[in-house]
Formats: sequence, structure tokens, C-alpha cells
Amino acid sequence: RASMVDEERILHPDHDNEESKVDENVVMTYRDELTIFLHRIPKLLIALALFIGFLYAATQKDMQFYKGMTLLCLLAPFGSLIRWNLADFNVRKNDNDWVPWGTFCANMCAVTIAAIATGINDRRLFHSSPWLSGLIFCLNTGLAGSMSTVSSMIKETAILEERHIGIEKSYRYALGTCFAGMALGLAVYAITIRAV
Repeated sequence: RASMVDEERILHPDHDNEESKVDENVVMTYRDELTIFLHRIPKLLIALALFIGFLYAATQKDMQFYKGMTLLCLLAPFGSLIRWNLADFNVRKNDNDWVPWGTFCANMCAVTIAAIATGINDRRLFHSSPWLSGLIFCLNTGLAGSMSTVSSMIKETAILEERHIGIEKSYRYALGTCFAGMALGLAVYAITIRAV
């Protein structure tokens, strides 16, 4: 039996080394994951400290800013998650489907929320309550701000220019997004001002 093991080592001298390399790679993977996790802790602690600071200031002082920032800390991540989920619609099914619909929808949803919040704020309906006024600020700045994505739109415009011959489709997408956002924002704002 010992001779079979020796023959195996002679025939495959790197066999033991391959197993140890695999184990080292697994350990390195766990170390990498631990390092990544540990690098995220300070960011989480900073965000938590900001939230606690804003919450403390909001309860101690009757100022709209602190109440708005407290609500912003709570609602802004939802805008990012909505945008991230809408990115699934950016997948192209065929060559005729060249518009990144997920980013377009995220930007149009953000414009709608911002226009409604701005319309309500301009009517000055909730200025008597700092929490409701803070909520309007949070919807406009936090939710709509984290949902909209100009950087992705610019990146997708450049990708469209690279993938398609000429720059017509990239310009159509960029200008179409800008004009659709302006038209939708004005329409929603006008409806909000008149309805409220």
C-alpha cells in the first residue's frame, strides 16, 4: 500500500501541491470577503452616526432641515433600490430593442416624484408642520434624487454611440430622455399646482 502512494507521488508529483493551492485559494477568498466586509464597517458607522445625529437634532430643535435629513436617511436607500431593480429592463432582447428602458423609467419616475413634491411645496400646504415639510424635502432630494441617474444615462449614451453605426441613436436617446423629463415634469407640476 505504501508503494502505491509512492508511485502516485512519482507519477503526479504536483498532486499534493495542487490540493494545498486550492486550500490557499479558498482561504484567500474568505480573507478577501472578510477584508471587503471590514472596509464597509466604517461607512456603515458613519451613516449610522449621521442618522443618529440628525434624529437627535430633529427631536431637540424644531427645524425642518434636521427633520428632512432624518427622513432622507431613511428613504434615500429605497430610491437606489428601485433604480437598481429597474436596471433589469436594460437587457436587450434583440437589435431593434436598443433603448435602455430601465434607466429611462428610473429617470421618469424620479421626475414625477420631484415634480409632485415641488408642486406641493410651492403651494405651501405643509409649512406649518416641520415633519411634513421635511417629508416633502426628503421625497424631492432623497427618494427622487437617489432614483434619478444622469451618470448612467451618459454612460449608456456613449455605449449606444460605440455599438451602433453613427451617433444618431445615442443622440435620440439622450435628447429624448431630457425632453421627456422636462415635458413630464412640467405636466405633473402643473397638475399638482392646480389640483392641490
